[in-house]
Amino acid sequence: PFVHPSRINIVFLRHPRAHVLSMYLHGAHSGRVARRRAAGYPWGNGTGGLAEGIGLWAAHFGEGWAPAHGDFWGYNPLNMVARTLTCSDPQWNADYVRTCSAPCAHHAGGRAADATPPRGAAVAAVHSADFIGLLELLDESLCLAEYRLKGALPPRCLCAADQGAAGA
Repeated sequence: PFVHPSRINIVFLRHPRAHVLSMYLHGAHSGRVARRRAAGYPWGNGTGGLAEGIGLWAAHFGEGWAPAHGDFWGYNPLNMVARTLTCSDPQWNADYVRTCSAPCAHHAGGRAADATPPRGAAVAAVHSADFIGLLELLDESLCLAEYRLKGALPPRCLCAADQGAAGA
């Protein structure tokens, strides 16, 4: 589902730490929170706050994780970008299912090995994208995408003359 010949295939990547924090916070505060709490989503004991909760969550997926350990009906951070890029499951972005038959964005698949897709397949998927941007540089990435599509930068992407090189 990632690459489709009739579409312009665009990928946006995030800084890894920001991405992991976002996945944890999504699980803690968005979507199916009650279902995740019932599944044991790590919140910490209340005294350690966010740092304790994310630490417990990361440890859950650490060394020795297997699908039988579950993913709290949420994101599994293990190699998530590589799994997303190599996914073959039609429900690839489905947090409404408990498991996926293949590695996908939310769930890692039925085998522990599914959490680590073949590196070559992930790299090939990156090379098949028409454009790769960076979320932390969203404006700049969108300007570059528009330049690649149209061959010219729109006025909003041009640096003001009075900013000079330091403001560019």
